Amino acid sequence: MTVTRMMASAISDAGDVSRAHVAAGPFDSAPASSYAIVEVVALERHYYDGIKYLPGQTYGMATAAVERNIARGLVFVPDTTPVDWWDAPGRILAAEPCTARPKRQTPTAESYRILQGCAYDPGCAAYRFHTALNEHSVHASAFVRWEDKNPHCSLRQYDGYRDLHAVRQLAHEADVLHCHVDFLLLGETRIQPRGNQLVIRHYHGSRPDGQSWVDPELDAVNRAVQVGARLTHLAEAPGMSWLHARLVACLCRPAAPGAPDRTGADRKQDARRGAGDEGDLPCRVRLVLAGLAGIGTGSGRDADAGHRW
Repeated sequence: MTVTRMMASAISDAGDVSRAHVAAGPFDSAPASSYAIVEVVALERHYYDGIKYLPGQTYGMATAAVERNIARGLVFVPDTTPVDWWDAPGRILAAEPCTARPKRQTPTAESYRILQGCAYDPGCAAYRFHTALNEHSVHASAFVRWEDKNPHCSLRQYDGYRDLHAVRQLAHEADVLHCHVDFLLLGETRIQPRGNQLVIRHYHGSRPDGQSWVDPELDAVNRAVQVGARLTHLAEAPGMSWLHARLVACLCRPAAPGAPDRTGADRKQDARRGAGDEGDLPCRVRLVLAGLAGIGTGSGRDADAGHRW
């Protein structure tokens, strides 16, 4: 059993204390009520002041106990000041110079905060999708990467190890947790998604051993909306939505002065792949957020006439 599956199993079965670490008892002999209180979020199952807390629960902890419980990896202390998602550097990531700019630098009533994360990024689709959302939608995307596994570029807005506290804060605030390829975003931050957060698992690329990434059982445990870049992904999970990587690549294509128009052959290739013309691309990209917007049937092919981007 992988570490990610073990974590997901522990999260899903809140009643089986044998599946996750549980501290032997409270860390402080004096009751929490005798201390100044700090709001914390549980990262692991543990007892504090005689009460058992589960991952994701928010509660008050005595100030004197906070540092040692952070050191034990049991709790996270959210910042009192929220992240400024719309004015953060790194909303546009590009391997080459480009003129792209975020569409919005302030939120609207329809805006979502989307945290995306990965280690290896097959086809560089993850950072391109991050850039596409910021350039073409009213939403704000933040992008975190772990390690340097891509051979040609390793672009990131946040580093998963160096900026761990900031990434946890982003995960705590986000409306959408967009996990590329695997659930590293959940496993490394250890932030248990809340009921009002949408979790997306975005499949793209292939494994070196030729096996499939698709794991409907684990996706169900994490209550994840499934999105796939290949039609073969859809065949393995009937409820999966389709978003071809070519669509995101077209959205992120640098606008070079005097660049030739797309050829008829390009358009025919798009038609064979179901991509349509570039004018339809923003509509297709928005389908990834269909679950949060309350639209669509899960097939990934429904038009969204009412949601404004």
